[in-house]
Amino acid sequence: WDSLLALADERRGQGLRTTLLLLSDGSVLGEGFDASSSYGWVSYATALTDDKQSERTCVEAEGGYLLAGGGRVAGPPEWTSSTRAEATGLLAALIGAVSAGWQDDIELRLDNDTAVGRGGGLQIEDCADYGHATAEDTPSTASSLRDSLKTENSDIWTEFVAWRDRHRDTGATVSVIWHPGHPERRKRSDGTDWDMEDRAI
Repeated sequence: WDSLLALADERRGQGLRTTLLLLSDGSVLGEGFDASSSYGWVSYATALTDDKQSERTCVEAEGGYLLAGGGRVAGPPEWTSSTRAEATGLLAALIGAVSAGWQDDIELRLDNDTAVGRGGGLQIEDCADYGHATAEDTPSTASSLRDSLKTENSDIWTEFVAWRDRHRDTGATVSVIWHPGHPERRKRSDGTDWDMEDRAI
């Protein structure tokens, strides 16, 4: 990992882009008050873009991954859903990469359409811009804040947007991309036709 950080730093100084590829997933077990959910994520490769920004070479991680993490999803049983689990995995992957020192481009892949749509383009109003707004003082501002928090799983998405936009503010990109899950169901069972994303899953 330290060697990769050094390589990315060197390439950044040369005006070259280095992208960290991550994949996350979430799952739900049980129903009702017995329901629980978990998530996992892995950094499985890097993409090196040439100086013309036209070609890139993907380098799969030795041993299958560079960084990885996982855990249980917080919240009461009535909050449990596959989208919440997927969103938590997406957030954890982003935090994990940035906290480990990654300063360059990031691509996050997962198989949940809703999470991809929200993670890639969702905008959350910045509460810091409004201070302690109230409906009486600034009706339109307070309404905007309430509307932002109506998003399902807004606790996770607000945090994700904060980390995503902070990383983008450094000049790096953060992309959220859909990739189909369960390669064992749609490809050969022996894995001979699996791509590196399938292997990472």
